[in-house]
Amino acid sequence: MIIAMRRSLRPASGVLVSALGLFLSANVQAQPVIHVDARATPGGDGASWQTAYRDLQDALDHARSEPEVREIWIAGGVYKPDRGTGNRDATFALVSNVGVYGCFSGYELTRPPRSQRALQTLLSGDIGILNDATDNTKTVVSAFAETEYASIENVTIAFGNGTWGAGINIRYLAFAVVVTGCTFRANIGTWGGGILIDEPEQCEIIDCDFDSNTASHGGAVYLANIDTTTEVVNCRFYNNYARGFGGAVANVSSHAVIRNCTFINNRADREGGAITNNGAETAIVNSILWNNTPNEIRNFKSSITATYSCITGGWPGEGNFSADPMLVDPAGGDLRLAPNSPCIDAGDNDGVPPGQTLDLDFNPRFIDDPGTPDGGRGSAPIVDLGCYEFQGTSFAVLEPIPGQAGRVNRLTAIGAQPGATIWFVYARREGSTPIPGCPGVNVMLDAPAVIGSAAADAKGVASLDRFVPHGARGIEILLQCVDRQRCATSRVRPAAFE
Repeated sequence: MIIAMRRSLRPASGVLVSALGLFLSANVQAQPVIHVDARATPGGDGASWQTAYRDLQDALDHARSEPEVREIWIAGGVYKPDRGTGNRDATFALVSNVGVYGCFSGYELTRPPRSQRALQTLLSGDIGILNDATDNTKTVVSAFAETEYASIENVTIAFGNGTWGAGINIRYLAFAVVVTGCTFRANIGTWGGGILIDEPEQCEIIDCDFDSNTASHGGAVYLANIDTTTEVVNCRFYNNYARGFGGAVANVSSHAVIRNCTFINNRADREGGAITNNGAETAIVNSILWNNTPNEIRNFKSSITATYSCITGGWPGEGNFSADPMLVDPAGGDLRLAPNSPCIDAGDNDGVPPGQTLDLDFNPRFIDDPGTPDGGRGSAPIVDLGCYEFQGTSFAVLEPIPGQAGRVNRLTAIGAQPGATIWFVYARREGSTPIPGCPGVNVMLDAPAVIGSAAADAKGVASLDRFVPHGARGIEILLQCVDRQRCATSRVRPAAFE
């Protein structure tokens, strides 16, 4: 009966964060906020920054004893769950109906947006000998059974070392726990290095960064035996490792939807470098799974669908492709989209949850790149793939204006480096022709001819006027632009003259 009642509370949108935010903030004027600051004078009561608790455990204890508490604000600093005892079983246990918020400066009177909270709040499991993981806490943060409507936001959770969810363990019968804007780093577990979600209901992971976590299964996230759907939205998975299955995510006997996530350089010793799906249902949309080893996805006795995603080797599904996603520096961990990435304007607008208006950098979603043709689904602007939205203009050549033979036509390149000399070339057929002075870089044309060159202005626009003879009427040509200084090329643009 309890479970049935809980399920009936599921918001119609399927995304908890809006409903949970309203729930937690509805009483913020009437109910106290508890303050925590590692720099505070001992003996505080948490009522203000001037009398803040020094230890997060004190604030959580306060919230458990006084049901009117709705929010805990934590200033930047390092917080450990053991109170200096070295107890590896110590954990920061979330409290029902309470939101935990990090990265405050220690003077705010209202809770600012996450993008305006600058100081890192580190919840650290490194409680014993520094940099020795063997004596670290087993689970840094926990949501115990029957914890309801709890959230944690804008904290870094690192250096846990245990069996069940070394970063966060969300346990059986927990309900509506939301993890937002958190970074999980260097956690070591058996089942879920960063997060274990084991038989709770309606939990969500939003805007989180999983970097260099390790587990036997599910290097970053392990989902187990979940009747309701767990949403994983706008997350970055980089350099996570599983000794068994699921370098980044292991989904076992559960239901998951993965939206606008980026999986790069994750690995598993067995299968599913990015995701393993075992007796489970997983839907992937608007995501990038690239260069994860030994393969991207392991699907065992399961149902998995992927749409509008970039996946190494390809995957059946509408809008999927296997071209290089062209990230800024995947080897160095910069997983933002580079200009001319095929992931720009290539997503499904319906795959973005209501209210998800920002990317992982707090930049707006649904930004149109005028240099990229829309390749996704929905009305323009089309969302990009992955956790970052490209904010610039790709290097591109536009259609000739006015596009008529027997007249002077203007050719225009956009997204160029200001001051660079841009060469305009054309051909009748696609091909591959090396660019002199640019080893390994080709124009994708067969026997291209140079039309001319022009310097890009301060806005990155280069224009060239050329007369098009009458004999070109009705003939399709292929245009491309080249910046030999940067060894960069635009996409090929088909053009025909009336």
